[in-house]
Amino acid sequence: AITHCHVSQNAMQMSESRLNLARGRLR
Repeated sequence: AITHCHVSQNAMQMSESRLNLARGRLR
């Protein structure tokens, strides 16, 4: 369960980083 939670958090961070990069490009 701990591993799954860690993976989910990592995926969320990656998605957030991609969104931030997209916003930066839009700006």
